[in-house]
Amino acid sequence: MTKKTSKKNNSSGIYIYGARENNLKSINVFIPRNKISVVTGLSGSGKSSLVFDTVYAEGQRRYVESLSSSSRFFISQMKKPELDSITGLSPAVAIDQRSINSSPRSTVGTVTQTQDYLRLLFAKLGMPHCVKHKKPLQKSSIEEITKEILDKGQGKPFFVMAPVAQGKKGEFLKEFQHWLAKGYTRAKVDGQWLELSSAKKLSKMKQHFIDILVDHLQAEPRFASRLTKSLKKSAELTEGFMKLEFTSQNKNQKPKLYSLNATCPICLLGFPEMDIKLFSWNNPKGACETCKGLGYLSADLEQSDYWALSAEELNGSPLEEGTTEQDKDETNKTCPTCKGSRLNPLALSVTIEGKNIAELSALSVEELHTFCSNLVFPAKQSMIATQILEKIQ
Repeated sequence: MTKKTSKKNNSSGIYIYGARENNLKSINVFIPRNKISVVTGLSGSGKSSLVFDTVYAEGQRRYVESLSSSSRFFISQMKKPELDSITGLSPAVAIDQRSINSSPRSTVGTVTQTQDYLRLLFAKLGMPHCVKHKKPLQKSSIEEITKEILDKGQGKPFFVMAPVAQGKKGEFLKEFQHWLAKGYTRAKVDGQWLELSSAKKLSKMKQHFIDILVDHLQAEPRFASRLTKSLKKSAELTEGFMKLEFTSQNKNQKPKLYSLNATCPICLLGFPEMDIKLFSWNNPKGACETCKGLGYLSADLEQSDYWALSAEELNGSPLEEGTTEQDKDETNKTCPTCKGSRLNPLALSVTIEGKNIAELSALSVEELHTFCSNLVFPAKQSMIATQILEKIQ
């Protein structure tokens, strides 16, 4: 449009006259307000010169000039574009197109750092489970175990046992003699009571379950001190394990295994110390061993050497000669081990409210926000949780 038009007085928008920035040839343009305008044209026709180097540059320059001199000192000001005049302009924000090397490991979560805080949340407050038996691995203190037994036992008689062997092979005669010398007289061996003074060799090739009798008392507050001492003795014999077994009068109640460590109550396997590396597919500690944390099997990468690749190679290795993009997509199959989650079984066995980190990562933004908003942690953990959840949300 030309300067003579009356639209300047009748319509709200941006009026540009005589734009000459870069390769623009003194053009006049009207851009309507409160509408989406698209600038198209051949490469080199001046699209960026008009939008970024003229409209955005002048809008940013005018906004900065409206600030105090002390504020302008900290802001980089763009140069005044070549043009006759521009009216109807507001402060401008520009989001330009950039060439980015896309990494196959990047997600919305990693780019926004939400994934980092999710990893921290799981490392600090996640509940580990046995990979094989799916049982929660919760560690407790002697004091907490004592309180639980007294609160739930309701005065019932029970045995404090030391589970010294859970599915282990061996004859155990020397061990029986050792325990007898330490003052322990009875044990439950493969479900049967045994006097240690008359113990004989067990079958060497069979797995055995052996629990040493540490104490026999009742779940009453007056026995609290004695119970604590007995639990400590059991923990010393077993490196942190204790078993509570109610007497024949309470056969319906199954024995319960306690541990000072995060350990499976069935196979007694422990869990490594949790840190954010365990929940990262960019680290060998947390990545699926089959796909090396990609979530799919790539024909372009030698999986055994993946962690030795350079940053450029990680961002995308070149296609082999004669291979098309379509061929590449067809060879990138979802990893059969992690099902595309990128993480190893140990990382996936840790949950918060029944969901592992891969399941939370697969949620939409709205779903994750709702999930985090409804999380409630015990008093000891709430202070840590609050700070992390605020960052996530």
